[in-house]
Amino acid sequence: MPVGARIERAFLARVRGLPEDTQTLLLVAAADDGGVPATVLGAAAVLGVPVDALDAGEQAGLLRVRASRLEFRHPLIRSAVYQAAPFSRRQAAHRALASVLAGGADADRRAWHRAAASVEPDASVAEELEEAARRAQRRSGFVAASLGFERAAALVTDERHKLQLLIDAVDGAWLAGRLERALMLLERARPFAADPSERAEIDRWRGLIELNVGVPADACELLVRAAPDMAAADAVQALYMLSLACIGAGYAGERATGTAIAQRADQIRMDDAPLARFLANFVRGMCAYFAGDFDRAAWSFRDTLQLADQADAADEASFRGLFLLAGGAGLFLGDDRLADRLNRRVVTRARETGAISLLTQALPRLALTEVPAGRWSSAAAGLNEGLQLARQTCQHQVVAHMLATLALVAAVRGEEEECRSLAAESHELASTRRLVHVALTARWALLLLELGLGRPDEALLCAREITEPPLALWAGPDRIEAAIRASDTQAARDWLAGFEPWAQSSGAAWARAAVLRCRALLSGDDEAEQLFAAALDAHGEASRPFERARTELAFGEFLRRARRRLDSREHLRTALDGFDALGATLWTERASVELRASGQMARRREPSTRDDLTAQELQIARFVARGSSNREVAAQLFLCARTIDFHLRNIFRKLGISSRIQLVALDLDGEHGSPAGAEPAITPAHA
Repeated sequence: MPVGARIERAFLARVRGLPEDTQTLLLVAAADDGGVPATVLGAAAVLGVPVDALDAGEQAGLLRVRASRLEFRHPLIRSAVYQAAPFSRRQAAHRALASVLAGGADADRRAWHRAAASVEPDASVAEELEEAARRAQRRSGFVAASLGFERAAALVTDERHKLQLLIDAVDGAWLAGRLERALMLLERARPFAADPSERAEIDRWRGLIELNVGVPADACELLVRAAPDMAAADAVQALYMLSLACIGAGYAGERATGTAIAQRADQIRMDDAPLARFLANFVRGMCAYFAGDFDRAAWSFRDTLQLADQADAADEASFRGLFLLAGGAGLFLGDDRLADRLNRRVVTRARETGAISLLTQALPRLALTEVPAGRWSSAAAGLNEGLQLARQTCQHQVVAHMLATLALVAAVRGEEEECRSLAAESHELASTRRLVHVALTARWALLLLELGLGRPDEALLCAREITEPPLALWAGPDRIEAAIRASDTQAARDWLAGFEPWAQSSGAAWARAAVLRCRALLSGDDEAEQLFAAALDAHGEASRPFERARTELAFGEFLRRARRRLDSREHLRTALDGFDALGATLWTERASVELRASGQMARRREPSTRDDLTAQELQIARFVARGSSNREVAAQLFLCARTIDFHLRNIFRKLGISSRIQLVALDLDGEHGSPAGAEPAITPAHA
């Protein structure tokens, strides 16, 4: 017999030796969840138990009253007393407790006790419990809300109402990261879905969950098939389903599916509300993007992003769908600053509300804006946090995505063993779920690593595997450089011909700079210098320090090989300083070798104490420096306050400081600039 069961049996033997009134009082205390003596004694009195019945329980060492709290001496005493009591007596205890919890402050507890005392459907109990669940939902108590809605559904007879309550329970389970529970609730809800739009709503949730834990191609098929049934009842929801289907098609690398999605979208009649237009333009943009019509895609994405600020996202559900999609549109358009602002906004809202599933979706997207911006430690901290949450909540697709993006961070930092390990793990997960986008991200990480190691032939092998958008475009400059350095100029020209139209349609300064650098690498000596200079001018309008340093390095290499050593030094020195500041060790070494070859020695960098912090310590230090208390930081990072206190002591020791005020004065965002639209000071939100 397990140890806990043996202990419970021993406690129960002591309980059964007590007077009947004392046993009843112990049962009421076990059924209670507040520990307030007046509540327990009042409920016991309703059952005819006098106050002095408490004495025998105290004398037996089973419970005690201390600091105005009535508590059992061991948690197993509570469970032994409650589980051993007959159901009718447990009902009576809950009914008595509900009767004495009369104030508004105890409304939630009263509702739960009434529900526990109910067996048959009861509309008044269900209504009270539903209201309690909505209050829990508003304070971000998503698990409690989900349980409340589920229990309320069991107490109503109207099937449509029952269905809505179960769907609300799914929403709470989803936000809390309880995805297996959400799927179970959907199966319970399906028999009550009487019309096609209700069944489509269940499929919408199944598709959304499948995107995170299953196979995106299956999610895409499910959403596309169900969208027409939803369109008759709710055009906006139908468009949202097709938007999710686009995301699924992108992850699965199924460009051809975009045609079917576009046809479904064209059949939906919608009003001119900003939210409907936003979703319609997002779908059009994604479908045009996959079809290679970059001009149309860019127009649609720009209109989408303009509508994001106009659409009514006052309610939480609209906000979640709207800004997650808008952040994705910013990435597809190549607008670094806007994508960073939108994705950071989602991360901040997810932290404020404690929405775990929203946070795990947004963190890898935010990292994809932080990596090119040179905020590598911040990206790694967010990804590691998200990876832990995604593993705990079994979001396998998100885990694979986090690992691949962490491999990118390791690649630019020059951490070879870490990069290869992360890429291999990510690729294995991606292969089992047909996550083409994630697998290609892992290959992109290896491509960058091989370029940094100076192994162009190996880099070219990785580049040849990256053929699907958006990775073929995001990694376009790296693929072209790999081909050039491996002396495959034809592949380089072909890939540049594919990248340049997107760069022109996007209008992104970094993309224009990348095109000019690639042209310079492909051109003859006479034209190369002008192209490199034009590329550096374009970099001045962008916010990608790593790319700028690479252009400076390529320009310096070109000048040195043209026997213009003095001219090359300025560019090589700038490249070295840029790589050094970022912590790009492999590229720093390459620039240092080139600078020495030009006849100048590289200065040794003074190490920063900030470099001694782990990714999580740096993340905590930034939150504290913005004025957050340990408890507030713990709430944001889903840790306990004691853990934050432990890390903060290590942070103080490593930085050689002794106060939070000194922490505020440090440049903790010194990874080549502060993030665009930095997160505001944090306020505790989720309970």
